[in-house]
Amino acid sequence: RENNELNEEMLRNSQNLLMQNPDFYTLWNIRRECFLSLTKEMDDEEIEKLYNNELALLLACLKVNPKSYSVWRHRRWIMTHMNHPNWQHELNLCTNYLEYDSRNFHCWDHRRFVAAYTEGVTDSTELDYTMKKIKQTFSNFSAWHYRSKLLLKINNNSETENKDSVWVQEELDSIMNAIYTDPNDQSAWLYHKWLLGREEVPPTICTLYVAKCTNDSSQVNVMVTWSRLITAQDANKTIVTLDGRQIDCIWKNNCNHSYASHIWVTQIQDISENSVIQVGSKEFESLQIILRSECNEAWTLSRDETMIKEKMTVKLETLIAQKQLLDELYEIEPENKWLTLSQIYLGHALDGLNTDHQFSEEDLEDLINKLISIDSKRKGYYCDLRSKIVVERFAVNLFQRSSYQQCRKVDLSKKRLSCLHLMHLFSHVTELDLSQNEL
Repeated sequence: RENNELNEEMLRNSQNLLMQNPDFYTLWNIRRECFLSLTKEMDDEEIEKLYNNELALLLACLKVNPKSYSVWRHRRWIMTHMNHPNWQHELNLCTNYLEYDSRNFHCWDHRRFVAAYTEGVTDSTELDYTMKKIKQTFSNFSAWHYRSKLLLKINNNSETENKDSVWVQEELDSIMNAIYTDPNDQSAWLYHKWLLGREEVPPTICTLYVAKCTNDSSQVNVMVTWSRLITAQDANKTIVTLDGRQIDCIWKNNCNHSYASHIWVTQIQDISENSVIQVGSKEFESLQIILRSECNEAWTLSRDETMIKEKMTVKLETLIAQKQLLDELYEIEPENKWLTLSQIYLGHALDGLNTDHQFSEEDLEDLINKLISIDSKRKGYYCDLRSKIVVERFAVNLFQRSSYQQCRKVDLSKKRLSCLHLMHLFSHVTELDLSQNEL
């Protein structure tokens, strides 16, 4: 390779090694370099013969290891460099291998790639194929995953849009059949959670804090806390006005501006008495502060509860119906890990939305303790999940207090927290008590 000996002898020598170990990805890289070099001096017929021989080698390697990353990747590369690739034959190959092992995700990935090039194959036909494989075995996460991607394409939806439509209801019926058939299979539960959807917290300003510089009262430091992580590029799109006049600012964070952050800081000069500072963006509501001449600092806080908890994108009626169905199964399978987790997710999602479905701290504690006893190896995950919900509930209650705007002390002690969640919401506080937790 160093001597640029990218010839047929190199192909022959590397072939013998790859037949013994198909995962030797360096040799596949060398073979690609050989093909790029050799095909420069070949006609179309010779090129086609060369690539067909390579497909035969790859087929032999798949028989040695049908789950080789390198082999499937190289096969894709060969197909895209052929003048007349037989995509239908390649799709048939995927079908045959999935008959042998329906959960070979390497083959599923290859099939998604090949289907896009195969004439006569549509998203609908592939959707039918996924259901065929799912009916053979519900425990086929690759098929469920492929199905989720196809449904979004067919229904022209994105991951974050409201997915509460006819096809979602049909899929929920199908997945419930899978869950009731085998409640211990994680594939169906993961697909069920995806169907219910997750609406990300919108990027809104939680806190606007302003403090005069100690050595120059005409300058102020401005701190903005966002509801989710934003990059320096997005932070610098923030619109800042001083007494109604838009000014340019350079925003900085404590990560050398290289990483996304919740908290961004800038400086404003030429502050006059009782200046009005407003910070926001074109898409979202602004926060405004009047910095009185007699004050060294000022702040204002948003009470928008949507920035605390991620919501499920389906309608409330759908959530309630799903909760009722899973409650019935929970009575039959009270020791099932996935059912217990669903009780937490759906209970927390419905809490505060429907008076008929209360989810108390005692309910949360009981379910978490049950999960730890059922699945002790994941105790850390369950404790962190509990901590996340506890802090979210605490933040909602804090927002609802009339004294929230003046709040500078927050007490999160004795809550058995194992991780810190939503700490950016407390960027303005001067005292945060985290004592007697499990951090």
